[in-house]
Amino acid sequence: MAGEAIAGHKTVNEIASAYEIHPSQVNKWKAEALARLPEALRTALRTARPAIFNTDQGSQFTGGEWLGELTRAGVAISMDGRGRAFDNIFTERLWRSVKYEEVYPKDYGDVDEARRSLAAYFELYNRERLHQALGYRTPAEVHFGDRVSEGGGVNDRSVSRAVVEVGGRKGNRM
Repeated sequence: MAGEAIAGHKTVNEIASAYEIHPSQVNKWKAEALARLPEALRTALRTARPAIFNTDQGSQFTGGEWLGELTRAGVAISMDGRGRAFDNIFTERLWRSVKYEEVYPKDYGDVDEARRSLAAYFELYNRERLHQALGYRTPAEVHFGDRVSEGGGVNDRSVSRAVVEVGGRKGNRM
């Protein structure tokens, strides 16, 4: 419920009406959830430290406590410009694909299985899957050219794969 209010998908009054509670209770839960964000960040930073943390300019991410935690951890802070809803569209599209094509359909037995399965998915996504937005090339082909690794190996898939026109549509493999 507080997540709906924080995400802004519904108004406080819509949430209060749906749960048959007073709007002030929704505001209280929202404030409590936002107050727990810095502790959640501290917990996450004990597990892993990203090089860069990107957020929008929501008040929960511009507060001194939040920014202080990132600064103390040595994490670079990146914020989208005001009114720049489409800044992260490619990242959002990637994570949507990951969730709906890999995570949601699977029932991982444990964390190691999830890691192996996600690694295989990203290998497919980056090195085998053709992307229309990249001119029917893979992200690895765009980033490395014909190379697939920093070691300089040639991408046999890109060399041997033939993209043919079938019924006016590209993308079928031979």
